Amino acid sequence: MISLYVVVIIFGIKDAALSHDEYVGMMAELLENGAGGDLDYSFFWAYKFFSSFSSLGISPELMATALGFLILYFSFYYKLTLVEFIVLFILFLPAFFMNLGKPSKEFFVTVFFLVSMHFYTRGNYISAAVFVVVYAVLFRIYYLPLAAFLLYFSILDGRLKILILLSAVFTLLVTGLMYAQNVIDFIGDIQARRDVGYFSSGDVRRTGFYNLYSVADISGILLNYIYAFLKINLPMLFSFQLKDIFLQVYVVLVLFLNLRAIKVYYLAIPLMVNFLVYPIFEPDLGSYLRHIASIYPLYFALYLLWRDNTINFKGDGVDVWRF
Repeated sequence: MISLYVVVIIFGIKDAALSHDEYVGMMAELLENGAGGDLDYSFFWAYKFFSSFSSLGISPELMATALGFLILYFSFYYKLTLVEFIVLFILFLPAFFMNLGKPSKEFFVTVFFLVSMHFYTRGNYISAAVFVVVYAVLFRIYYLPLAAFLLYFSILDGRLKILILLSAVFTLLVTGLMYAQNVIDFIGDIQARRDVGYFSSGDVRRTGFYNLYSVADISGILLNYIYAFLKINLPMLFSFQLKDIFLQVYVVLVLFLNLRAIKVYYLAIPLMVNFLVYPIFEPDLGSYLRHIASIYPLYFALYLLWRDNTINFKGDGVDVWRF
């Protein structure tokens, strides 16, 4: 994997490399003209992190490339059978080409979820959930449902869990009654971004799709959600190109793993909830593949916990350590 990464970096660096000034200019444009015209704070944190090393003479690409080696090492840190290596390799492959070695916000997804994975495999479930919460708050708010479910299932006190569940249901009901139209408008605005700013006739890599219905009312929003869910999870129903086949295989693998390991409920259920959230936000198939593959560490943690039959909070994790 390290050798493959080196080859990708060597052959891709000529086209991918940016000077510090070019990187600052690109990030400034993204910050000013983010998707839908709004500030995307995930770009902000990525910009702050990678630009902070410029005073030390370290370019964003060099830092991202170096950290990519660490991600590779800790992704394949385990002693695995051939089958397990193949499972991890397939789960990791899209992130390998789309995230590593690039000074982008997607890099942080892999880092935070990789740390979370290591906590899960060590049996430290609360810390694993907290890392996802921190990532959701700092970078991507639409991971909050995943983070909330992970945190909820990490709580051992049964009475506390019941209290939290009742409080959450009550809060959602009150919020729904008092701010229903605001919620509808919020989701409608998110869906509207599919129709603006994501399409370029000269870019053959674009895999975006338009909404089929108006986002001005709840019926249109629901129908758009159903269409988006089918479009991103069953792409071969709409197209039969190579990229659609690859995405379909990846989605089937992840869903199969989720269902097969459902007895590891404290990780499988939050990941299934996350599947239901994606169709609200995803603007195109490429982004969906990048986002779903970026959290590959949790899928692999799910596989390891299922393999070792760690179905309850025993606190002992899995037995896969090399050292």
